[in-house]
Amino acid sequence: MTDTAAAQLTPALCEVAELQYGMITHVQAAAAGVEDLPAALVRSGLAETITDDVIRLKAGAHHPHPEVYAAWLTLPVAGGVTAAERDTQADGIASHSTALVLWGLTAPYGPVWEFSVWNRYPMTDEERELGGNSTLVEPDEPRIHWRARLPTWTTVDGIPTTTPAQTLFDLANRLDTDQLQDLAARFVTEHHFNPVHLREDLLKRCLDQADADGEFSEEDQGDRTIDRRRPWNVPGPRGHNALEWTNRVAADLPERW
Repeated sequence: MTDTAAAQLTPALCEVAELQYGMITHVQAAAAGVEDLPAALVRSGLAETITDDVIRLKAGAHHPHPEVYAAWLTLPVAGGVTAAERDTQADGIASHSTALVLWGLTAPYGPVWEFSVWNRYPMTDEERELGGNSTLVEPDEPRIHWRARLPTWTTVDGIPTTTPAQTLFDLANRLDTDQLQDLAARFVTEHHFNPVHLREDLLKRCLDQADADGEFSEEDQGDRTIDRRRPWNVPGPRGHNALEWTNRVAADLPERW
């Protein structure tokens, strides 16, 4: 069985695995004409199962977060291809709680991983009512946040991941002031982000989103009105609360990085 499975492992698939931390998706194997290869490799001991749709060759590199990487590899995006197969890698961006995991600011937990995907089509009223246009998924499936525009991102461990400012902005409706401040400070101390640039990027995220929503004008920037309905939480990071929200989240950031 080992010899048979190894013989089916074509140079093309080896190149794919080389670029994906030793991982191969079942879809990629089927496209190469060896649909049964993943199961054969696992049975032969040459590979291990990462998820139902992804295996890893045991001779391949280890990804720091194999389950996240496997979820990203099989994430459905436009055109019926997976995120990893897109040339720009601009779809399928790890975001929200999953971005924190990749940045090393929270312990991995599951089974739901969160990704943001560009929504090329306008949202329906029903999707808006669901809030954030986030899909409802089974417990072991990734949660996809469909967005009207791509969030700002960088690459972390080979996975497109939201930037620190974008991640904090995305989590504004989940975390309170102290939690967001702590994360902002850790981005500075643990990842050496410039605190001035982080503050500027936070405000830019707020203004860009508010402008896209039609909720903000330049004259409003100096208005520090606070939403008192949720005094235990940060004011909404949009509209005339943008500057106040940024100042509170980025308060007392470490000066050294």
